[in-house]
Amino acid sequence: MNIAICDDDTIFLTLIKNEIEIELLKNKVDFHIDTYNSSEKLLKKVNSFHYDILFLDIDMPNLTGIDLVNNYFQEENIYIIFVTNRDDLVFEALQCQPINFIRKQYFKKELPPAISSFIKRFFIEHKYYDFKYNKSIKRVKQCDILYIESKKHYINVVCEKIGDSFTIKSSISSLEKELKDSFFIRIHMGYLVNSLHIKQIGSSCVVLDNGLNLPVSRYRMEEIKKIFHASRRYLL
Repeated sequence: MNIAICDDDTIFLTLIKNEIEIELLKNKVDFHIDTYNSSEKLLKKVNSFHYDILFLDIDMPNLTGIDLVNNYFQEENIYIIFVTNRDDLVFEALQCQPINFIRKQYFKKELPPAISSFIKRFFIEHKYYDFKYNKSIKRVKQCDILYIESKKHYINVVCEKIGDSFTIKSSISSLEKELKDSFFIRIHMGYLVNSLHIKQIGSSCVVLDNGLNLPVSRYRMEEIKKIFHASRRYLL
């Protein structure tokens, strides 16, 4: 896990780095941390190095944390946690869709749950499943799968990007067993859905985050809600 911390307060930069290291060691995570005391120094490095998560001070000279995200990291696959003593900028920072905020005056209290939540998300989103496909193996990130649809003796694995979807000969029941620990829900005899992509549960369907509606078997409704809420609690 590659981590960068950017803050123009060098004393605080050292303090938060030490606390992040303590939390990651507690969670037995392999990590690498770089620190930067200016936005410009961070930008020079990210051109040649990928970070998984950035801890950014919101209020920095020249380029604020918000400026960095809006102008340079909006399209990047990087998690953002804002660190700030400017409560008045939190609403503006929300537009950048950070995964968390840490207030500087409470960072020892707020950092551990923020780290814990990030670690859960990181490993869920970097978990793969190997499908047998055309006499070979097709490795797919589980978080990229929207749902799995049964079609007689075949299944369609439908992914976020249409071009990544594929069809294989398999049983939806066997996949349900193998993916049961990854928050996949059997919503219907013909559908196995990734609960992380469920936006809403209706009376007769689920709505995915891409707007697609899939039918729900009524007798499965309680189990669907149970797994859905469990997945949300897990990520808190």
